[in-house]
Amino acid sequence: MHIQVDQSGRIENLTQDSVVAFSNGLQDAIFLHRREKRACYNALRGTYLNKKINEVKLFSACLFLLLRPYLKNIYHITIDAEYPGYEARIKEFFLSYAYNRITGFEKCDINFASIGKKSNAHLVAYSVYTQKIPSFREIKAKDLLILLVK
Repeated sequence: MHIQVDQSGRIENLTQDSVVAFSNGLQDAIFLHRREKRACYNALRGTYLNKKINEVKLFSACLFLLLRPYLKNIYHITIDAEYPGYEARIKEFFLSYAYNRITGFEKCDINFASIGKKSNAHLVAYSVYTQKIPSFREIKAKDLLILLVK
């Protein structure tokens, strides 16, 4: 299965909620409340000299939690290019989470491209973000911190 991934409400913006969603026939989304993001950032504070790495690490963890139930059936992931220059780190963190937590995980092809506002992934993310459709899954800081803090 080939999917596209988008977010609505940037992960690094701590004053708003975030949604990460995918679509391509099948669709799913996770909702991350701003309170939960703050808890993650507080736990990560000081772990990297570069603040952007913590943002990328949190985005990668959200991506993994979103895709985890489907990873054995996904062979290609296109992620909206929202973190230019950090694509390799996103891929590195995501694959690390997958290899360490999913038995028999086989590497899938991950690329980054602008998927546009008309993409189904964008429409799902934005609809959950604006509460036009109910959130599929709400994730908590504790779920993310299991991945983020070793």
